[in-house]
Amino acid sequence: MERLSEDIIRKLIEINMERRHGYEFAAKLVSCPEKRKLLLKLSSQSEGFVMELTYFLKLYGGSIGSASMDYTRQEQDNFDPNQSDQATFLILLQQEIKRIAHYNHLLTEGIDLDNTLVEKIRAQKSELMESERKLTDDLKD
Repeated sequence: MERLSEDIIRKLIEINMERRHGYEFAAKLVSCPEKRKLLLKLSSQSEGFVMELTYFLKLYGGSIGSASMDYTRQEQDNFDPNQSDQATFLILLQQEIKRIAHYNHLLTEGIDLDNTLVEKIRAQKSELMESERKLTDDLKD
């Protein structure tokens, strides 16, 4: 597998590992059971994304290596255990928007990737955009 492809997949894996942990952490902070359920669902979604990306990495002969979790700790520092559910969702929405931007950037950078991989990345990005919509809708409630 070309080095650029491996790097892109590893970055997407890292983004989704961080996303998964961020949603799990935020789920512990929110008081509303329905909001907690949504956050755990989004966490699980990221776990699925990691599994899909890991499959591609292994399919092309790469390995995951070690993903840094420093960013996750920084993300968690953005949360105050005493903040409202709405404040928590606002932070999560901002983070989701950044992730979508990362996906867009990596898709642009990986213009020559295998078509199957590009389609998988686009599908994941579409699901992230749907998650952004759900977070936005919950902010309006």
